[in-house]
Amino acid sequence: MKLKVLYFSVTSIGIEHNGGTICCRNHIKRLSCDPGIDLSVVIASNQDQEASLAYLESLNVQGSFHPLHPLPPSQQKSALQQMFQLPWREYIHNQEHIDHVVSDAMASHKADILLIDYFYSAMFCPKAIKAAPKTILVNLNREAEFYKDLLRSAVRNPFKRAIRSLALVHLWWLHQRTFRAMDKIIALSPPDVVRGGDTYITPYLDTKEQLWKPNASRTVFFVGNVNHFPNKMAIEYIVTKLAPAVVALVPDVRFKIIGANAGDLPYQHDSVDFLGTSDDQEVEKQFLNCQLFICPVKNTFGLKFKLAQALAYGTPFLACPESLQCLPHLKGLPTISLQSPGEAAQAVAAAIKDKESTLELATNIQERQRQFIDTQKGIWSRALSSL
Repeated sequence: MKLKVLYFSVTSIGIEHNGGTICCRNHIKRLSCDPGIDLSVVIASNQDQEASLAYLESLNVQGSFHPLHPLPPSQQKSALQQMFQLPWREYIHNQEHIDHVVSDAMASHKADILLIDYFYSAMFCPKAIKAAPKTILVNLNREAEFYKDLLRSAVRNPFKRAIRSLALVHLWWLHQRTFRAMDKIIALSPPDVVRGGDTYITPYLDTKEQLWKPNASRTVFFVGNVNHFPNKMAIEYIVTKLAPAVVALVPDVRFKIIGANAGDLPYQHDSVDFLGTSDDQEVEKQFLNCQLFICPVKNTFGLKFKLAQALAYGTPFLACPESLQCLPHLKGLPTISLQSPGEAAQAVAAAIKDKESTLELATNIQERQRQFIDTQKGIWSRALSSL
């Protein structure tokens, strides 16, 4: 007998705006393809309604889309409110209709499990969570730790850091309360498993019809929106540390970065081309035509979907150890050290100069990814039925 699962998220699934939307779209696709699951979907968002419903229809999945109510008129926030301001917090007090929608969908689908994708989604349906036979949270990120890391790295003003630290305490409390309400938490990678008895399911994207092939390019590629702080730090590392060191070894190397314009940053390097936000076609072009993809994102939170994209295109890549932790099936791949740009530059230069070793790296990655995908058939129904 199939498990009846109601999937709920406040993440838009219509268009792949970022890693979060790619992730949630992918979860719905994997759930819909699992022969042990009868899936229904509820999405609450103010973005991409038509595209979201079209995506569900393309998967032959029953679902509905419910716009969030607009924010109430802006009011002057007190100092106390500012201290505790968190993402989504303003919306939650005006969205009781979403809780009712989820509860009604659970009843009409006769769902065995309420599957909530993304931590903040749980704030929109507290009554549905209490009423559900079983509730599972798919936790995309260690949000409290990420926020703490952001405060430490990005907020320079001591007063603002102290104020935001109070919001961090609030977020930690919300985490604990939400986790206690869940029968199970599914993370994206081993570092994100926060409780004993919980598990992780590593997302993967479908293998592309057109895959990377050896080429004469001497291009190194990175993609990541500069407005996301970990990406900003990675871009700064590439431009100010890695690129100068690689140029000393390979003078004609080109670094291409999607996700930033030259005017967005106070630093430049002659070997770096900023391609702006670009589009899916440009992203595909770079994955297929570069000599190497790099991922110097220094955290272990969630999954780096830029690596999932590289895997889908079969593009050879070098990542820092922190980024690679999200892909345990690729343990043992060569990495680049963020602490030693000189050593990282030697690894990148070697990949550019030695085409045979780069092809060997790509072949190794592609084969291990194929083997991994074979093990993931039915993974969601196995994880959910373990309740």
